[in-house]
Amino acid sequence: MRDSGFRLNIRTVWGHDGRMKQLACILMCLGMVVLGACKTTKPDDPKPSDATDIAGSPSKTASDPSNDLELQEFLGHLRTAASSRDMALMASLMTPNFGYSLEPLLEGDGVFKFWDDNNLWGELAMVLKEEFVPMDGFLVVPPAFASPSVPYNGYRAGIRKLGGKWKFVYFVAG
Repeated sequence: MRDSGFRLNIRTVWGHDGRMKQLACILMCLGMVVLGACKTTKPDDPKPSDATDIAGSPSKTASDPSNDLELQEFLGHLRTAASSRDMALMASLMTPNFGYSLEPLLEGDGVFKFWDDNNLWGELAMVLKEEFVPMDGFLVVPPAFASPSVPYNGYRAGIRKLGGKWKFVYFVAG
């Protein structure tokens, strides 16, 4: 067999001190980290919720509120305002037509006097400690209120994203 005169010198490819080996190793490790961080979808994964936001577009928050940092911050402020009876903070979190009684139907001004007169601040703070769940375009507490199988007549609260911001919409009984 005739020698073509081409000889591969491994030292010229990899370098004398192994820098190319180190670089190749680093690139392979980086590739594994990047590929390992990618999410894969399985055919048997459940389909996303068909919950929608106010504009009618799918709402990720409605199906999994725990991932919404803006919501978690809002709930922290809401719970703090209720437990400390901070009317100024609470008012900033509420809608102008906040619903506070079903019979008679009351909304808007007078909510804090109503809560004071009926000793409802403690009840509000207790209800707001529960986990919010999606129901009819709102996130509501307690979860039993959202369950169609359980008739619920106690106090309930609802929040909703309006104009890009979370707002406290109602706290009523019955």
